[in-house]
Amino acid sequence: MVLFHLSTLAFLSLLGSSSGTLAGCKTDTSPTATIDSGVIIGVATSLSEGRLPINKFLGVPFAASPVRFQPPATPKPWTRPLDVSNYGPACVQQLAAQDGIPPAQVAAWSNTPPPPAGESEDCLNVNVYAPVSPGKKPVMVWIYGGGFALGFNSDPRWDGSFMAANQDVVVVSINYRTNVFGFPWSPQLPTEHQNLGVDALVTSYHKNPPFIAAIMESGQLTFYPNNPNPAASWNNMVAKLNCSSASDVLSCVRKIPATQIKSVIEEPGNSAFSPVRDNITFISHAGIAREHGKVAQVPILIGNNFQEGRLFVGAYNSTQQYLQTVLPHVNQSFYDKVLAAYPIGSPGISNQFQQAAAIDTDYRFMCTASQIANYSSIAGFPTWRHLFNASFPNTQLFPGAGVYHSSEISEIYGTYPRGDVTTKQEKLSQYMQKAWADFAKNPTGGPGWRAVSNVAVLGNSDEEMKQDVSGTKLDKEEFPALFFLDLYTFNQRKDIIPTPKPTLSDNYYKQLGSREQLRSDIDTYFASVHVFLPIVSKLRIYRVLNGDANILDPDMVILSLAMKMHCQHRKEYDLVRTEMYALVKQGCLEAEQNNVLSVKLLQAFLLVALYEVGNAIYPAAYLTIGHCARLGYAMGIHNRLNAPQMFSQPVSWAEAEERRRVWWAVIVLDRFVNIGGGNRPFAAHDAKSDDLLPMDEDIWDRGDFVVIQPLAVSEYATLRTSAFARTCQASHLLSHVLRHLNERNEDVKSQYHEAMQLHHVIDTFRNAMNQEIGNIGDESYNGGYSVSHFTAMGICYSAQIALYDAYMCADADGMQGVGIPEQFEMQQVAISGIKDTFVRIHQLASMIYSSVQAGDISKLSPLIADSLYQSALLIQAYIYETQNNEYTQKMTDIIETLKLIKGRWNVSNEYLNIIRIELIRRR
Repeated sequence: MVLFHLSTLAFLSLLGSSSGTLAGCKTDTSPTATIDSGVIIGVATSLSEGRLPINKFLGVPFAASPVRFQPPATPKPWTRPLDVSNYGPACVQQLAAQDGIPPAQVAAWSNTPPPPAGESEDCLNVNVYAPVSPGKKPVMVWIYGGGFALGFNSDPRWDGSFMAANQDVVVVSINYRTNVFGFPWSPQLPTEHQNLGVDALVTSYHKNPPFIAAIMESGQLTFYPNNPNPAASWNNMVAKLNCSSASDVLSCVRKIPATQIKSVIEEPGNSAFSPVRDNITFISHAGIAREHGKVAQVPILIGNNFQEGRLFVGAYNSTQQYLQTVLPHVNQSFYDKVLAAYPIGSPGISNQFQQAAAIDTDYRFMCTASQIANYSSIAGFPTWRHLFNASFPNTQLFPGAGVYHSSEISEIYGTYPRGDVTTKQEKLSQYMQKAWADFAKNPTGGPGWRAVSNVAVLGNSDEEMKQDVSGTKLDKEEFPALFFLDLYTFNQRKDIIPTPKPTLSDNYYKQLGSREQLRSDIDTYFASVHVFLPIVSKLRIYRVLNGDANILDPDMVILSLAMKMHCQHRKEYDLVRTEMYALVKQGCLEAEQNNVLSVKLLQAFLLVALYEVGNAIYPAAYLTIGHCARLGYAMGIHNRLNAPQMFSQPVSWAEAEERRRVWWAVIVLDRFVNIGGGNRPFAAHDAKSDDLLPMDEDIWDRGDFVVIQPLAVSEYATLRTSAFARTCQASHLLSHVLRHLNERNEDVKSQYHEAMQLHHVIDTFRNAMNQEIGNIGDESYNGGYSVSHFTAMGICYSAQIALYDAYMCADADGMQGVGIPEQFEMQQVAISGIKDTFVRIHQLASMIYSSVQAGDISKLSPLIADSLYQSALLIQAYIYETQNNEYTQKMTDIIETLKLIKGRWNVSNEYLNIIRIELIRRR
């Protein structure tokens, strides 16, 4: 198996009584079953090592005899019972040199013994191994590997008899067309007809039974690099067949016997044939596809072998030659870095063969398994990972083969040679068969070990069949995968920065206090700041506190102190530049200067920025949030799949969600510090309408396995979502308002038209949000309200005030187009809108006041205060200008709410001072 090294077990549960029929219907001599095409007659078998007798149906056609280079068709029904007691033909094999393996070895390793029924283009058949026992069974469908060049379902290594007999499952193995017969890459064929091998699999599932999970053995197809000249193999073959000048090349090639085509494609120098990246059956990037729900949202089990690469590097004379062959477009400096990361003399590497094999294992197997497991977990798919690490004399292909690619298959199927078998081999095979079958029976329950980021190492010990290892440790320490942690980045030939080992001065550690004190502070933080700015994972922090990770890591220390800073009560309102604030800010800078770059450090900086915003520490707040944006850009979390990465991809959906939340927090605070700031540029770019919002807070905090429908920024009117997601949407709308005011359209009419659109959009968002959390028409606080929603409401009102204030007065500075209908209409909308917003903000103030009657103001966000301040200031001006006192009581109530917030955030005190100054000036 070469190139993609992909083998997959797809788990199905057959509809109706299909599996029961296969298992239980028998004549006096042979079992029979009725399928769509007719009656089939199989063979009954009992195994000496099997728990249950089984019925085998071999070589069952699932498609008509295919037309060359055309998708398969439904098989024609047969009228007489069909004997399926023997294997059917294999598809045409390409036993050519592959991936550095000479043709003789390809044939010896992949075609010995050869297919019992020979090769044929009429090869689309399945084998079914069904236990004779009552009840429906999970169905495990095996899709062999072979680098899309070879492979057949009658290979004795994946005889499903032992698995079916011992685990009470139905095992199915399927043929599909390979090489040029399955993946021709002909320019004369439409794209949808290029992946004919995959079409065969689709045809075999024409009843669309429920696909409930998948196991992926040794690799991940979607990381295969693009072929710069995909039609080269086809054109080369066509030329050798003397069809290049034919008026209809396809017709010419179709007339040539399959044996002649096979002979040509097996000649030395002919390239491999591979699938077309059509983004349907062969996706471009696994992470992007999973994030946007473009793959089956099912649990997966993925893994690989400890020394996969040993099967593929034997033909190279040196590691340098191997690198130049598999990575021909990088320079010697890069090769030197790779060689330095895998030095001869390090564990498991005593010569260049082992060195090249170690690199190949990481490059094409270990890293791809890690990445696809992480991407799947990030997307919310329950994901388990394993590493097979056992070798036995009776399965060695050559001396020193070790734990080579595909060596685990005979253990999974129980088909290992019975000569020289060891007790460990028997126990390991039994353990793996059960684990795989347990996963088939209950995919969400897993195979018997913890989910990703954990990795189960199988066969490493004689005493224990399974040992749990941290995925991070496996990928970063036990395997020198320094340059392969992100295969996407590696393919772009970017260096990966090594993880530093920095330290902090002792004073920071002393300020943490005891573990019990720190836990109390963090409990307080999660009960307060986390309510309105949920950017720190409860799951991760409490795991650290419970001893599962190192609390003394510098970034963890600084983050803990930043959380502690927000829990300290001030005795005086103006004492905001506390010793703890100074220590945390200095600690952030010290950690950064010592090469710390992590999400935890960015979270600490964000909490510093929040503290500065909430306590009106300027210009520090403005500068700190700008620095946070730069850190986010450096890390790549502003677009975590496509941006350059300075650290490894997250290993779970909860960790990916945390990064998404952190970047949203950067946007939220960046927009807030720019309210009323004139035409200053934003530090963080705007979110796009299809960017994903934060998910449900409670599910994220628990780290639950859940397949979640992605919610986009623009979906406020159709889907309910979390309070923080509403805050993000409100900030997105504020961003549009600020850009509209700062970057005025040269076309005056277009400017007013855009303003009117913003009015409608914000009003719609406000109404949708209010409808979601209740009817805010009542003055009294409703217990159904959530304090966590106040932030989004406050930011929404800030955006409305900013918009309306700019258009209320025709003589305002910078007002253009005065007197035109569009200006007059927008002015009327602004005047009416500002009065309505006064009422809405007064209702918000009443809710805030009611929500903290018990005196707990810790959950209040400082981002609420701006809307209260702006409305109070405008009401004050309205009263002064009109001598109309209808809003006087509302202004008084809003000011009282600001006084209440002052006990938590000093920014309210600053707002109140400005209001007093303006009131004195107007008197």
